[in-house]
Amino acid sequence: MPLMEFVFKDTGKDNGIAIYPMKDEQDLLFAVACLVLRKMNAEVMISPAMKLVEHVLVQWPFAEINNGKLTVHPDKIRTDEKMVVNAAEYPVAVIGLSVLFAAAGIEADITGLESLSTGKELGQITCLQRLLYRLNINTDYCGGSKFKVYKNKEMHSEQSLRPTVALFPWLMMIPAVIKTGELRMEMEENVLEGKMEIMIAGGIQAKAGY
Repeated sequence: MPLMEFVFKDTGKDNGIAIYPMKDEQDLLFAVACLVLRKMNAEVMISPAMKLVEHVLVQWPFAEINNGKLTVHPDKIRTDEKMVVNAAEYPVAVIGLSVLFAAAGIEADITGLESLSTGKELGQITCLQRLLYRLNINTDYCGGSKFKVYKNKEMHSEQSLRPTVALFPWLMMIPAVIKTGELRMEMEENVLEGKMEIMIAGGIQAKAGY
């Protein structure tokens, strides 16, 4: 299927992402990234079955979980300290976590990635590194177990991004637009189906090549 260039733009405001019904972990990570990057303290309704919540987000010093709600406190973020997160129970979260930390200016080590051993998963990690590099962010994939995000450069977007693997979880890349203002990605034309509402809730516009 031929690719189209989509342009994502930040509107600068939130449209209720905290109350948007999250369908899966990718939706939840997208919502949390939007809240953190907009520096909004908020409560998000969650499903306790989500591995991202149970095993990853509970490690964050700026998030807490009580009575089925995830409370995010961006005002507690310390950009002068390295963040270490073990993603062993939900390793695919490395994509969204890396984008969030890079956009927020947080140096981070994401560990527990040993299970990402198939060709598809390794391809996604390689693709992630290339996309972040195009956003001026340096990373390092250490021995197949740890992904490092450095904060020695400011994130910015001057080039169109093109995921180089099929089924790349592109939604996890989009919150970077809150930092860059605009993001261009080349993707299959039907890729936005079912995701427009959550992007609108997050204050992000998406159009094909304008």
